Amino acid sequence: MVFASLTFLGLLLPLFIVVDISTKHVHSGTLRNMGLLLISLYFYSWGEVSHVFVLLFLGVLNYQAGKIIFTAKSPHFYLAIFVGINIVVLLSFKYTFWILSFINPIFNVRKSSMPLGISFFTFHAISYLVDIYRKKISPSKSAIEFLTYFCMFQHLIAGPIVRYAQIEEEIPLRGPDNTLLSFGVYRFLVGLNKKIIIANSVSVIVETAFTMSWLNTLSFFDAWLGIVAYSVQIYFDFSGYSDMAIGLAAMAGFRFNENFNRPYSSKNMQEF
Repeated sequence: MVFASLTFLGLLLPLFIVVDISTKHVHSGTLRNMGLLLISLYFYSWGEVSHVFVLLFLGVLNYQAGKIIFTAKSPHFYLAIFVGINIVVLLSFKYTFWILSFINPIFNVRKSSMPLGISFFTFHAISYLVDIYRKKISPSKSAIEFLTYFCMFQHLIAGPIVRYAQIEEEIPLRGPDNTLLSFGVYRFLVGLNKKIIIANSVSVIVETAFTMSWLNTLSFFDAWLGIVAYSVQIYFDFSGYSDMAIGLAAMAGFRFNENFNRPYSSKNMQEF
C-alpha cells in the first residue's frame, strides 16, 4: 500500500487519524503507541498477512538483542551474533530461490514471496544494535515503545531513515500538539500533490518513451523528452514520499529529520 493510493487515503489514513486523536487526549503514551503499532501492523499486513510475523519476529528479536548487548561482558560477540541473524533472514528471503536454481532449474521460474521493505527494516534494526554497542543510546525499556519505533508505518517501507536516538524522547511523551498536527497535514498534502499532480502525470510520457524504445521507434527528440520526464518523475516520487512520511510522522507527534535536499543541485556524488 502506498500513501497516494485510494485505499490508504480513504481507509487507513482516516483510521489512523481517528485512533491517534482519540488516544492522545487520554494522556497515555502507552495507549497512543499501541494504537500506532496496531495501525502500522494493519498497514503492513495489507499485502500479505504472513509477513507481519517476520516483522514482529525481527522486532522482538532486536528488542531483546539490544538489552543483551548493553549488559554483556563481551558485547562485540553478541553484536556479531544478532547482526548475523538479521542478515541471514534478509538473505534467505532475497536469494533462496536463486541459490536453489543452481540445484534444480525449476526454481528459476519461481519467485520467493519477500516481505515488503525487508532490506530497509533489517538495516534499521542493525543501526539500533550498533548504536547500543557504541553506547550512543540505551536500549528501549518498553517492548511496546520499541515495536512502535520499529514498525512505524510512516517510514517502515522506504524511509526516511530514523535512528532511535532521534525520537527516543518523543516515543513515551507524545501529547496533544496542534501546531505539529497542522504542520503534518500541510506537509502530507504537499507531498501528495507532488506525487499525484507531477510524478504520476509525467509517468505517462516515461512509459511511452520506454515502449517506443522497445519497439525501436524512439526518435532523438522523444529520447530526450523521456530522459527529462523520467528525471522529473523520480525526483518528485522521492520528494513527495519524503514529504508524506514526514507529514504523517508529525501528525503522530514525531519530528523526522529532513532527508531530501535538492539532490540534482549537488556538487558531487558524495553530496548527492
